[in-house]
Amino acid sequence: MKKVILGLILLILIAGTLIAPASADSWQNKRAPIVFGAFPSAYEQPVLNAMGTWNTAGSNFSFYYDSSRSRFEPRSIAFYMGNTINTSSAAASTNYISNGYIVDSVITFNSSCNWTTNGSRAPDVQTVALHELGHSAGVGHTSNSSDVMWSGALPVRRNLTTNDKNALKSLY
Repeated sequence: MKKVILGLILLILIAGTLIAPASADSWQNKRAPIVFGAFPSAYEQPVLNAMGTWNTAGSNFSFYYDSSRSRFEPRSIAFYMGNTINTSSAAASTNYISNGYIVDSVITFNSSCNWTTNGSRAPDVQTVALHELGHSAGVGHTSNSSDVMWSGALPVRRNLTTNDKNALKSLY
């Protein structure tokens, strides 16, 4: 009996370290519109592909593209190309919180990076968009290097791991 209990405790501890931690904040209506600000049009489709990947993660949350919204309209996730605070980062996302909910998110791709859109090498627009959209949904970093939400430099990735999906499901 003691072995069974110890085994269950060990299993719970291992499982808890494999799932990317979710932040305390989420989108209240479980939907988040994506808009493009000063962002190259050639990079829009890879972002939309990343959006679609998260939308099939099996959670009650979804992103949607809203071409009718202004890039400065609140309550959206806006993509920009520009300078990031940390110049060695490929991209950065900033969530704006009100009453415990994400109300806006800005994702900035570093304009000094030599971006690709075909998945041939990093930094890859779709891979980075997949990671940053996870943050915009409220998902935190993981220490598992196989996850899209890993905190290190990502190789090209186009699919979410079970850990990534479970982190989103834990929020929504």
